[in-house]
Amino acid sequence: MKKSLLIIPGVIVLAGAGWLGATAWAGKTAQETLEKQHKMLADLPYFVVKKHNYQSGLFTSHERTTLALNPNLWRPYAEMLKLAGREIPELEFTYTQEIKHGPFPLIGKGDFTPLKAVVKTEFVFSPEANKWLTKLFGQQKPLEIENRIRFKEDGEFNIKVPGFTYEETIGKATWQGFDAKIVYGADFNSVDIEAKAPGIKLDAGTHGSGEIRNITFVTHNQRGASGIMLGDGKLSLEAAQFELKDEHKISAKLSGLTYVVKSAAQGDFINSAATVDLTKLELNDKTYGPAKLAVEANHLHAPTLAKLNKSVNALQKQQYKDAAELNTKMFDVVKAEGLPLLRNDPALALRQLSVKLPEGEVSLRADVAMKGFVDADISEPLKLINKLTAKADLTVPKKVIETLVLMKARSQIATDTADGQQPDTTELDQLARNLMENQIKKLAEQKLIQVDGESLITSASWKDGKLTVNGTEFPLPWQTPPDAGGEADIKPALVQ
Repeated sequence: MKKSLLIIPGVIVLAGAGWLGATAWAGKTAQETLEKQHKMLADLPYFVVKKHNYQSGLFTSHERTTLALNPNLWRPYAEMLKLAGREIPELEFTYTQEIKHGPFPLIGKGDFTPLKAVVKTEFVFSPEANKWLTKLFGQQKPLEIENRIRFKEDGEFNIKVPGFTYEETIGKATWQGFDAKIVYGADFNSVDIEAKAPGIKLDAGTHGSGEIRNITFVTHNQRGASGIMLGDGKLSLEAAQFELKDEHKISAKLSGLTYVVKSAAQGDFINSAATVDLTKLELNDKTYGPAKLAVEANHLHAPTLAKLNKSVNALQKQQYKDAAELNTKMFDVVKAEGLPLLRNDPALALRQLSVKLPEGEVSLRADVAMKGFVDADISEPLKLINKLTAKADLTVPKKVIETLVLMKARSQIATDTADGQQPDTTELDQLARNLMENQIKKLAEQKLIQVDGESLITSASWKDGKLTVNGTEFPLPWQTPPDAGGEADIKPALVQ
């Protein structure tokens, strides 16, 4: 019995020592992980680290960081302020982090999830900003960020912006909040994001109103070829509507807007694609849509992209006397390090651009590729373009052209009328239509366009240094014309 009584305190002491040892280890390794994350942030071209301090403790540590927005990003705005004689502000912000060490950092809340650490982030705002934020959020924290670090240096960020209702004499705004979850792997070699903002409503009474509903963002990415993040992502907007009730009345309703990106590696090369889809846009009494834009960039040399990204980021971290100097250095870097992109036969494509207008549907498809590029071609433009192959197909309803021509004609007559009266445009419209029909006829005769019922169609290609439009070869100014004894017979006409 006496031995049992002696064993119990020993077990308690050992358990306590083990707990303290585990906490100390978790705190030390958590600091190493956070220092890695801080370096990733500091290496971004958007910020300059002004101050950084980490105070480690046994159970809890504290970190404080002050960042400034990179002056290169807002230099044009700063130059405008300087010319206006206004003071250029210091765009800085400070955040603090409270780091609770594992192995069970949430045990005080009854949560026994094993974690290396839990990090709470708070932003330090100026008194003026705090005053304004209190008006919006009341006693709620305007931004909450929690980082749960697991034992394999992976983890999860949870970000929350609460909702609020703010009202002034001119109107009322209702913000429904924002939530995001970011799950990351060790060294951020994988990142999955889910974010949602239910929306915001604006009501300006007799002046107008607006609403945005359900913005969501989902992405899945992993580090792939040459360390480049690859994967897919989708940004979507369910609906939006705006109405102005003043002198210039405008009513706009948008529904079903999505933006999708995808990228994948094929050996040392990256293929990427982006698509924008719009279901419908109602503008005053007219309906537009559906509309779609789909583009691709394929066979991009991954090692070159990674090298360019690193060099450009390094350039952006430096300070320059003006934007022109930065642009010159950027061009020099791209010229010196980006040529392997051209050497490896890149291809760009506009897979689809289609918009349904009240007058009909406009569609465009195009692609361009390069093959056989050598570095010397960069100094010889004619050789360079001869190594390109390209193709484009365009279809435009005649009614769309007519609408544009009439708008231009009416704007010119309205500008030229000095007495301010609205002239009768019937004769002007008919004249504009006649001129348009004549131009279409000339273009069709020259085989620059084809008339298919109420649609105008043209197809152009560039291959082996030759331009072909609708099956007819068109020599360019520097090329020998078909008739060596004089000028080329075909001279394209342009719609005025």
